Amino acid sequence: MSISPTSATVNHAATPPGDQQQFRAGESAIAQPGCPVSALVAPVLPVWTSSDPLNVKITNSQDYSTNGIATCSAATSAPVTLTATYGTGANVTTATATLTCN
Repeated sequence: MSISPTSATVNHAATPPGDQQQFRAGESAIAQPGCPVSALVAPVLPVWTSSDPLNVKITNSQDYSTNGIATCSAATSAPVTLTATYGTGANVTTATATLTCN
């Protein structure tokens, strides 16, 4: 799974949506031999967690337009790690991104 962007900086004092950053997750798939498309990144709706949930909240909606929206409520002294988890059982994948709130 990949996340875009992998890092961002947001002004926590800005009015919404200026205090927010949306992170999107995608899962890569390799096409079968002979297929004209060599690789595909399909969007997924992961479950997100924040290493600093007091200062950075991130949405877990089942809607592509609102999943992965991180909101800064205060400045952070270091980048906050946002972890996306997708799948079940032996097929669980995770990826991370960072967000700094100024």
